[in-house]
Amino acid sequence: MKSEKSKRNIIENVIYTILGIALVACIVTNRIINGFSDILWLVDLCSILSFAYIIFMAEHSWYGFLFNLLSTLVLIAVDIIQHIWLNTAICVCVSIPFLIYGMIRWKKNQKSGKEEKNLNKLSWKMRITICVAYAVITVPFVFLIKALGGNMYVLDALYSVGCVIGLVLCAGAYIEQFLVFAIANSFGIVMYSLLSVQNINNLSMIIILAISTIGNIIGLINWITFSKEKKFEKTEEE
Repeated sequence: MKSEKSKRNIIENVIYTILGIALVACIVTNRIINGFSDILWLVDLCSILSFAYIIFMAEHSWYGFLFNLLSTLVLIAVDIIQHIWLNTAICVCVSIPFLIYGMIRWKKNQKSGKEEKNLNKLSWKMRITICVAYAVITVPFVFLIKALGGNMYVLDALYSVGCVIGLVLCAGAYIEQFLVFAIANSFGIVMYSLLSVQNINNLSMIIILAISTIGNIIGLINWITFSKEKKFEKTEEE
C-alpha cells in the first residue's frame, strides 16, 4: 500500500512540475508578446494562485481554500479595473462566502477529529439535482450576459455557472467538484478557442484552462482513491 502511494506521489509531483513549467512559460511568453501593465501582472498572479489552489485541493488540503480565496480577491481587483461587474458580484456574493465557509468547516472537522467528513460524495438524487440546477441557472445567465453585451454568451454562461456550482460543491468537500470544474473548463476552452480567432492573446487562457482541467482530473482520481482508503481503514477498525 505504501509503495503504491509513494509511486503515485512521485507521478503526481512530476505532473505538477510539468504543469507548473507550462504555466510559467505561458505567462512569460504572454508578457513578452503583450508587454507589462498593472492589470496584466494581476491576471498572472491570479493564475499562479489558482494553480496553487488546484494542487492543494487535489491533495486534500485546506490550503486549497486559502489560495482560492486569495485568487478570488485578486480576480475581484481585475474585474473592478475592467468594469466587469457581473463577475465582481459573483465573486463577492458567492465565491468569498462559500470559500470562507468551506475553510471554517474543514478546519472545524479536522480539529474535532472528523476529517473523514471533509471527503463527501453526492447521492444519485443530488447528482441529478445538480445537473438540473446547472441547466436551469444557465438560462437566465445567458440572457444576462447577452444583455450586458458579452461575447459567446451561451458558452460564457455554461462556463460561469459551472464554476459557481463547482465552488459550492468545493465548500461542502464533495468529490464531484472536480468533475464539475473539468466540465466548466471544457466550455471555457471551447469559448476561448473561438475567441482566439478574433484575438490571438486568448490562447494563453486556453493553456491555463487546460492546465486547470488536468489538475481537476488528478484531484478527482485522488479523492476517489482517498475515499476508498478511508472506507478500508474504517472496515479494519470495525
